[in-house]
Amino acid sequence: MELAIEIDGITHDDKLEKDVKRQMVLESFGVNFLRFQDRDIKQNLEGVLIAIEKWIDENEDGADSTTPKPRLGRARRGP
Repeated sequence: MELAIEIDGITHDDKLEKDVKRQMVLESFGVNFLRFQDRDIKQNLEGVLIAIEKWIDENEDGADSTTPKPRLGRARRGP
């Protein structure tokens, strides 16, 4: 599984054409992309982590389903 995570935002807006070209090249090598807005990272990090985890769960191939998967997101305390 090859995954690139791209964070877009105000400082990135003027680089869209370059980003699209780079993404196309990487996708030709089998790299998958997830894109998030920088405001989502700042305001909803847990939701972003859940989206990444969901993508990984849905796209894992050849993984042993009996092996526990590490979970992303906030550490939980207590029982």
